Amino acid sequence: MAKNGFTLIELIIVIAIIAVLAVVIFVTLPEFLAKARDAQRLADANQIQAGISRYLLREGNFPTNRDNDASGWDCNFDSSDTGGFIADLTDGGYITTIFDPGSNITSCFLGGMRYYRYTPGSGGCDSNKGYFYVLEIDDIETSTGTHEDSPGFACTSRDWGTEAEWVMGQFQYPTL
Repeated sequence: MAKNGFTLIELIIVIAIIAVLAVVIFVTLPEFLAKARDAQRLADANQIQAGISRYLLREGNFPTNRDNDASGWDCNFDSSDTGGFIADLTDGGYITTIFDPGSNITSCFLGGMRYYRYTPGSGGCDSNKGYFYVLEIDDIETSTGTHEDSPGFACTSRDWGTEAEWVMGQFQYPTL
């Protein structure tokens, strides 16, 4: 007699395998998505850094932090902010559109990126090196403390690398 369909044991085994796979996916998916968002943030930061360098070459200085969202810092979470330094970079064709992939950014110091252009000599930096800027990402989701890929930035009186999880800066005249 020919056997049609599955036995009860075979069905239980298949259901158990599907349940185990579902649990594995459910447990690992949030971490995978956080890593993807962090990779996008770092790629955007690198794009901004390159755009600021091109802006410096063409304009002779760094973009000003125009909208001063928080204690003089220019906070931009995406390219729709028309009042800040990101607008200078996108309008000038130095970068393409960026967008922070996080959805729970509530202030300049609780996620997103922030930028500040300092005057020569600020923070104990060598005034002969001219203006300088600092770009920070406050929240790298998969990192606690300083992110391993953070270039950091420090002068005699201030280490910006301790203020956010990812930090970089650049001088107007770095070789002086």
